[in-house]
Amino acid sequence: MTYENGQLAIVAPNSTLSDILHAVHNQTGANIDIPPGANERVVSSFGPGPARDVLTSLLNGSHFNYVMVGSVADPNAVAQVILTPRAGGETPPTVQAGQAAGLPIRPRVAPQPYPQPQVQNQMPVEEPGSSDGMEEEDASQDTNVDNGVDQGAPEPGQGTEGQNPNQPVVKTPEQLLQELQRQQQMVQQQQQQQRSGQQQQQPQAVTPTPPPDSRPQPR
Repeated sequence: MTYENGQLAIVAPNSTLSDILHAVHNQTGANIDIPPGANERVVSSFGPGPARDVLTSLLNGSHFNYVMVGSVADPNAVAQVILTPRAGGETPPTVQAGQAAGLPIRPRVAPQPYPQPQVQNQMPVEEPGSSDGMEEEDASQDTNVDNGVDQGAPEPGQGTEGQNPNQPVVKTPEQLLQELQRQQQMVQQQQQQQRSGQQQQQPQAVTPTPPPDSRPQPR
């Protein structure tokens, strides 16, 4: 380990975290509270760089949370390091403090996930047609919508244990989008079938054929 001109370098071929922190204390003069159990092995190298950055790289891979207190004379130097064991579960954010320099403590905030977009299930616009065709289309469309909803909804026996059967099933935006696309395709197919049927029912105009000329032709 070397510490020259504010640049700290750590080379740990197979050292314990406790031995490394003792060496950092001897080289930099920083007051480090080493808790019992800091016997994990470190096989890596860090630096050279400012003591604050090098210690951050070292402690981020350990089983301890830490708070660094900066120095008044040098903002990149470290005056004190406080270590606390991490509890089980997710790793809490680490904190770097400038208490000795009168600086506020700024905890690292984990990024928040982006909210998922909400998909509105809207009915497609129907084109005007004949009264009989519109009634048949409305009846078939209601049947198709009911079938589409039944296909996308899970059966009552497929829910999680302890789930209230009267509780409405919450669908994901992807499922709602697939149902909307399926309904639009069915409505378009019905409209195409109705147009083709109306074209076949329209009478075709018949052009009258003139009678033959019975007058005698001049010789």
